[in-house]
Amino acid sequence: MRRSTVLLATMIVCFVVAFGCSGNSSNPLIPPQDSPELTIQTERTAGNTHLWGYYTVYINVESQTVEAVPHRWGMGVEPSPFNVCNFLNSNPATLGFDIHDTIVGTEYIDVNLDVSIMHPFPGMTQYNGYDVRGVFIGNGSGHMNYDPGLRFPEHGVDQSMMIPPPDDGLPGADGYTRWFNPGDFTMPGILGYTPGVFATSGYNGSSNLNPYMYFADGLGINEDLWDFLTTTGEFGVFSSGQANRRNYNLRFPNTGPGISFNYAVVASWESEDIHPSNCQESSTVTVTITDNIYYESETSWGGDLVLDIGVFNWSSTISGTTYEYGITIDSDIIGGTHVFTPLEMTDIGPGGPIPYYHAEIPVTDLNGTEGNEFWVIVEFPDLDYSNDYGVPNGCGSDPLAAFFRYPLYVADTSYCDDLVPTINTLNGEIQYTAFNEAYTNWTIEGANFEDGAIEIDVHDGTLIVASATNVNFVDMNNVEFDLDLTGVDHGERDIIITNGC
Repeated sequence: MRRSTVLLATMIVCFVVAFGCSGNSSNPLIPPQDSPELTIQTERTAGNTHLWGYYTVYINVESQTVEAVPHRWGMGVEPSPFNVCNFLNSNPATLGFDIHDTIVGTEYIDVNLDVSIMHPFPGMTQYNGYDVRGVFIGNGSGHMNYDPGLRFPEHGVDQSMMIPPPDDGLPGADGYTRWFNPGDFTMPGILGYTPGVFATSGYNGSSNLNPYMYFADGLGINEDLWDFLTTTGEFGVFSSGQANRRNYNLRFPNTGPGISFNYAVVASWESEDIHPSNCQESSTVTVTITDNIYYESETSWGGDLVLDIGVFNWSSTISGTTYEYGITIDSDIIGGTHVFTPLEMTDIGPGGPIPYYHAEIPVTDLNGTEGNEFWVIVEFPDLDYSNDYGVPNGCGSDPLAAFFRYPLYVADTSYCDDLVPTINTLNGEIQYTAFNEAYTNWTIEGANFEDGAIEIDVHDGTLIVASATNVNFVDMNNVEFDLDLTGVDHGERDIIITNGC
């Protein structure tokens, strides 16, 4: 311990060194300064999400062929002059598949393929679609903590879109949606079609929260959706007569219903004279994860789920049409769900239409390094799944939400080095005099500070009488913080710094 006297009114603050163990933290991510300013000419109205086509897809691995059987049912869409819901089904050639690779394992079959969608009305720009999503629908064995009634494909159990390694920082799908899943959107029904020849007839997936890939003019088959939407001014348009293609990496467990799935094409469209007409929910998010979660054994694990989240939402770019939303994180490792507080919903970005948020959520339950994941849910409480064209569904008045799924890297050793911190000066002084008031931007210089949940306390020899806020790890030799000394009795006091590790 190194002691130095600081006269604070008549209060002297000195230094005592302590060490402890807890999780890491980090500074909020500063988002790119060149995020584009986006503007949209017209406002959207409710109920602009439609079904362009619905299929059952069968894959024959031996012949490397794909059969897509359209569900030839339609839902009236007056006053629209054409049947939006039979938009693609009336012409099977508008949906195409190109298999790149298949891997037959002992427990699963992996299929990598491109899906191409062609807009069937060339030269009819009044039918341009927006935020077109090709939804992969299989069985759902997983249940959300956010809403246990939501079933999603569980990796290794159900047909699912595979995800890249966690350190890639990207989800395996552009997002997940409830729109037009066969369990909730049952009227007038999706039965009565002619089954395919490669698998059990009449297959309908049980999942009601399903992964999708986003289709738009100019979007590459494997291009990151966030990068695309934040650098283009085309509003995610799918132009009349245009053909767009995206890549799907799929896994089919051998114990499942075979190599089959349902496929829905969902699009946003309002009317012939309202363009663009983007979806009401968030089209994409970007998530930066600060790795500091570790699992060494049943008795040695910890860390915080540290996230910086950017939310791309078309309504933020429309004058006079900004929908309020909230963010929820769903993961078993945090004991269920974490709803962002008003403080966490404070935009930490540089301004402009794209907001960024920061949160640090303690890990409460961890069972190993593999298979960990979390969901980012952007919920719009003032919007729901109703449709202007009278498409009934089982989602009822549930809040409209966008879902994004991410793998999570968990290290097998602690990020902490258990260093013992030492203090040399407070605000550049060995002994520092302070008054009974609130201070900002104090600094401690010393050695062996570790980035993490650093604690700085004022101690009277028996009790902690004040604790620092806004503690900021600068480097191993410098820490910044705020300290409120209002109401602290005069006298000599110690400052104790505790490393997060």
